[in-house]
Amino acid sequence: MTPAPDDLTERVRQFVSDRTGARLDRVQLETRLRADLGVDGDDARELLDAFSREFDVDPSGLQFDEHFGSEGFPFEMGFLGLVVVVAVFGIWHWKWWVAASILLAVAFHLIQRRSAPDPDALRVRHLVRAVRTGRLDDGTVFSDAGPSEPAS
Repeated sequence: MTPAPDDLTERVRQFVSDRTGARLDRVQLETRLRADLGVDGDDARELLDAFSREFDVDPSGLQFDEHFGSEGFPFEMGFLGLVVVVAVFGIWHWKWWVAASILLAVAFHLIQRRSAPDPDALRVRHLVRAVRTGRLDDGTVFSDAGPSEPAS
């Protein structure tokens, strides 16, 4: 049975909901910031900066690039889109290249984001644990030691 959420958990959930625009009912302890809420790149950095200020948490030990990607356009997928359009349709007009590149990049991003389980994903429960320990780093947040649920 899942323990009842405590005030701290609710504060963290509300913070994530407010910052991401996600409905509060979508923000649960197991919610992944990147895959489930779409927080990535600069948005992720801004969210974690605001989180560290709001909850007085030191984020210096978090390996940001291990948990989040960039917001930029995936160049390799755009190039692949150009090749596919030219090869399949024989279309050389630049507007078709751009359209195909964007569509393929978006499709690839969505598939990649949701495809495989992500055991190293930063989740809301990790943020709750970070508030309790005062540190948002990979060693503390992802260890089995330390509370992530309300203390009894």
